[in-house]
Amino acid sequence: MAAQSTGATLLGAGAREAVFSHMSFVPKSVSTTAGSSSHATGTRSSRHAVSTGASGAAMNFAIICVPQGAASAVFTGDSNVTTCGLQGTATNVWWGAVSLSAASSAWPMGVCGSSRPFIARMGTEERGHSLQNLSCGYRGQASWSRPISSAAPGQLAGEGALSLDDTVEQWLPGVVSGNGNDGSLITIRQLLQHTSGIYNYTGPAEPDGPDPKPALAVLRSADEYMQHRLDHMDAEELAALAMQHKPDFDPGAQWSYSNTNYVLAGMIIERATGNHWSEEVEARILDPLGLDSTFEPGDEPELPAPHAVAYQQYEVGGPLIDVTIANHTMAGAAGSLVTTTADLARFWRALTEGSLLDPEQMAELHETVPAPAFDPIAPGTEYGLGIMWIPTSCGGGYWSHAGGTLGYSTRNAASGDGSRVLVMSLSTSTDDPEASYATVIDTFEIIDQLMCAD
Repeated sequence: MAAQSTGATLLGAGAREAVFSHMSFVPKSVSTTAGSSSHATGTRSSRHAVSTGASGAAMNFAIICVPQGAASAVFTGDSNVTTCGLQGTATNVWWGAVSLSAASSAWPMGVCGSSRPFIARMGTEERGHSLQNLSCGYRGQASWSRPISSAAPGQLAGEGALSLDDTVEQWLPGVVSGNGNDGSLITIRQLLQHTSGIYNYTGPAEPDGPDPKPALAVLRSADEYMQHRLDHMDAEELAALAMQHKPDFDPGAQWSYSNTNYVLAGMIIERATGNHWSEEVEARILDPLGLDSTFEPGDEPELPAPHAVAYQQYEVGGPLIDVTIANHTMAGAAGSLVTTTADLARFWRALTEGSLLDPEQMAELHETVPAPAFDPIAPGTEYGLGIMWIPTSCGGGYWSHAGGTLGYSTRNAASGDGSRVLVMSLSTSTDDPEASYATVIDTFEIIDQLMCAD
């Protein structure tokens, strides 16, 4: 779920300054392919200029490189918070509160190809505290859950419980209607591929007004966040917010990111199975993969320990607000899952290795359409079913899905065969569009360099 209405909204990102950031990196050892693209190794010059920013908080960053074949255990919290459950001896370096650009000159990229894990961190886990930042921990991950939310209906389609070409009206009669919305013209596939044209319920309540504010109160201001942060929202309420607006375009005519699509997909999972969408995700994906640190929190607003504090800036030049506590039913199947970077890396490896879907469903997952809205950030990006293909500077590309919610944002990348997986998590969002855009560009360049590195 995207929490910002800036130019980075599509990424769910908006962080000039990352008070906490973590990367989990699994290097490749072979060239990889995805669809008709092949991944060629190479190098790229990157400025690594993620800046310190709002209110003068320090830049925090952490990287974990896990060589292929290095074993990893389940993350269990405080007992292995600096190693993320990695088995064996890891090289562990703390750079202190310095800029990423300063640390990058000492960044031993080659160590990712060695036989032992490498972990590097900088900064502190919370503003004003001296405790070294966490290498991993729990956090709300928002839109990264798109691939999970797509895998579940993909499995159901493989079992014959539904077809991706079924219409929304078949499963949710009357839900998508009014103001020109017509669920009988929209397929499940179009929901998952963001080609439905349905308005994004987290977008502005009055998009053509002089001061377009988000429809969700917790995204509008610090005061409204405090008043509404514990509010429960049903999926039907979220869908109804979108139905107050006319469609952005006719179904299938264009591509546009909309959280409403995945709220509706979650509702369809429930109609098809009789179970809450999160129960199906747990049974079909989380439990089989041993993702014990990933869960849907329901109305529980607090994250388990350990976790990084999430900060949100609601107005340019304004203070950073601690937004760690929130009821994430406001995201539903569009992004309410809580996880750790270690679990997320494990999921991406399983997905790209083909452990979750049979070949037919994997092929449908990887059927992409152009996503031109990403061109200013990652030219040539294409979108499949809850998964996007992002070209690299060295040829080929990687599968990914970024995401963001209050304070937290995530980047990730997986090579076509899962041999190289990278996860980055940040915990500050700013309201400054230029600053948000600069950080998005910087993080994409870092990922590009790591995915291209030998």
